[in-house]
Amino acid sequence: MATTLAAPPRIGGRELPRELFEASGRPEDLSGTALVVDFEQRTLYTISFVDELVYEALVARKCERLTLRGLSERLQQVATDAAEYHIVSERLDLSS
Repeated sequence: MATTLAAPPRIGGRELPRELFEASGRPEDLSGTALVVDFEQRTLYTISFVDELVYEALVARKCERLTLRGLSERLQQVATDAAEYHIVSERLDLSS
């Protein structure tokens, strides 16, 4: 079963992904957990936020699968690039 989180109303910053996880009460180790993050269509999110979210979920917290919903095409590319850089692209799913 996947855990779903809503992206925060604040739009950017590298510290926000960590704050999002801490506020959700999720454990530090998400091994075996599928995570879905829903983004609001009309909110602008920064490149640094998306990049750090991919790192925090898939690398630092070892999430089994990360699904990002509602990202613009540009930010989908940022997420893809971040996952490829950290060699975790097989665990990233992007859906509109």
